[in-house]
Amino acid sequence: MNANADADTRTARTLPAEGENGLYSQSWFPICLSEELTEDAIVGRAFLGGRVIAFRDENGEACVTSAYCAHLGVDLKC
Repeated sequence: MNANADADTRTARTLPAEGENGLYSQSWFPICLSEELTEDAIVGRAFLGGRVIAFRDENGEACVTSAYCAHLGVDLKC
């Protein structure tokens, strides 16, 4: 019997530390004022070395996402 065959060969993934690689899962950052997000507004801001956009979804909830189009990479709010 091979001793290595019985060894646990799974590898563990290390989760990044808070703030590492721009990951801030437990934090709030002010991007804009709620009053700036009118029904049809898209607000663009510089954020943590990149750009984000803020807007309201079809239910009126404020949303923030990357300002860069996943398809072409263009800034959605220049």
